[in-house]
Amino acid sequence: MDKFTLKLKPYNMDALETPLFDDIFDFDFDNIEKTLFNKVYSDRTYDVYLNGELSDIRNVTLFINGFEVDSKFNNGKFYFKDNRIFIDNFGFVQISLLISFYNNIEITLNSDYFNVMIKENEESKCIRRMAEYVYSNQEKLLFDGTMKSLDTSSLKESEKKTTESQVAIIKEIISEYRQSFRYFKTNSKFTLKSNNTIDKFEKLNYVSSDTISYITQHPEELRETLGESGIKVGKRNFIPKNTLIINNKVSFDIYENQIVVGFLSSLINNVVTLRKEINKRVIDFSEEQITEDGYQASAFMIYGATKKKLENFSLELLKCVDELVALLKQYKHILPVSQFIVADVPKPTHTFLSIKQYNRIYKCIKKWYEFGIYDLKQDEFLLPFLANSQLYEYYVLLKLYNYFDGADYELSRKDRFTYKVPNSKYFKNTMYANTYCFQKGDVSITMYYQPVIFFKKSMASNQINIIRNTKLSMANHINQKEIEGKFYLPDYIIKFSKNGIDKYLILDSKYSNQNTVKNWYFPNLTFKYLFSLAPIFDNSEIIGLCAINGKISEDDKCVSVYTNEVPSEYMPFADILTISEEPIDDIEQVHNDLLSEYFEKYYKLL
Repeated sequence: MDKFTLKLKPYNMDALETPLFDDIFDFDFDNIEKTLFNKVYSDRTYDVYLNGELSDIRNVTLFINGFEVDSKFNNGKFYFKDNRIFIDNFGFVQISLLISFYNNIEITLNSDYFNVMIKENEESKCIRRMAEYVYSNQEKLLFDGTMKSLDTSSLKESEKKTTESQVAIIKEIISEYRQSFRYFKTNSKFTLKSNNTIDKFEKLNYVSSDTISYITQHPEELRETLGESGIKVGKRNFIPKNTLIINNKVSFDIYENQIVVGFLSSLINNVVTLRKEINKRVIDFSEEQITEDGYQASAFMIYGATKKKLENFSLELLKCVDELVALLKQYKHILPVSQFIVADVPKPTHTFLSIKQYNRIYKCIKKWYEFGIYDLKQDEFLLPFLANSQLYEYYVLLKLYNYFDGADYELSRKDRFTYKVPNSKYFKNTMYANTYCFQKGDVSITMYYQPVIFFKKSMASNQINIIRNTKLSMANHINQKEIEGKFYLPDYIIKFSKNGIDKYLILDSKYSNQNTVKNWYFPNLTFKYLFSLAPIFDNSEIIGLCAINGKISEDDKCVSVYTNEVPSEYMPFADILTISEEPIDDIEQVHNDLLSEYFEKYYKLL
């Protein structure tokens, strides 16, 4: 295959040229460090050129993070309707090219990742706040079969595995060892160990069978005595000069005490290892390093939430290590035991099960090893959002989740449904929960994230009983001809159900301003989700479409796309709703009030 490169030429700046690869590589931590200085600017215009052997190329389609950019390709240059091709992007971006040749062969090439620089303004602060909101609410999105709310004061066996819960267990263990120290200092279990020595007969405290055996076997030790005590032989009495003396010595070196002390030593090693792993995740770049002429690396705004949290955990664990080391020193002093490596749940001996203080320590050890060393995967939660548009999608999903949860709807089910989409390069099942069921009285609400609406009734799944009713799509902006499709991928579907009737609301999120959504995105959304969908059963109905935009707007937060002449009860509803992370007090309540007002018209239909 011929080698191609991509040249990006921003206005009045030096060009950036990058190689193109046919391999697909995921974004990871290694990409961050090497990509920081591949900078592109969100608000600047770009000329984009493809370099290489171009004579056999019929057309090239350009994608940024998997989303097609409206462009035309001619003689090695891309022509855009808006040359600010990174205007609505943040984090890291990758450019992909779908190259079609005259011999009907198609190839896809991918660039390196680019670090998107954003002006330091209110919008950049908005991105940071969105990232912090998503991170702080992430447990509502995760699905591992054990998700429960965290109570750090009393960690339950079924609780979620997070860095918080790992630290909570460590602090609980420290607290238990502190409280138990006085007991172990005065009441620890011990055993008596016999210490047999040969010594003066006068030191003999009691006679054992071993003593008698020694005396009979060593007659040379016998000495005649004038007293009447001793061993009588005829009219003479004898006592041994030296004999076997048995001394019983207290020893704390028993299994249970070895576990109590040994676990502290093992735990220190575990915590030190965990802290090292956390420090590896703390990316070594700061705001000062990635600030330039009023621009800031938007990736830091996203990953900063994770970085700050991990840094705090690292400090907490350092304090825990200091406390554990001090406890180990104290327990070693009162419990001199043989070194014992504790690497698993200890044997449930009678002492561990029957004596209160030993049992409490045993339960702490059991909890620690049943939990396991947390692998920090959850604390990479925001990492995928550095290289795609999903940050705002998840932000909106959490806003919807928190609204229903706060409106007295009870979450009855959370699931990660796997949609079976045959041979599709445009769809990938989400890593996180994508189906949420809420219940209040006789009304149930099912919220779907990234659902699939299929063309065939037989393929309908996840209890989504609507289908795409045509393969036709709106004209493609590149070749100006209609293209066919077999499914739709809305961002969200909300299904209202009551008395066997299902009503569907389709929602799509766009991190853009209201006017752009209205003039650019909404015509296509309307064709797809109002004109091209149909219910499968008579008891189902599509009642609305809502585009949710994320950039701060001075306009009304909720507007209908219909003209004033259309009656307010006109169905289906078609609206644009602005949900943005604005710097105002109690923004969560503001959003809940807005959503409550918006959904009121849908509740009336139930």
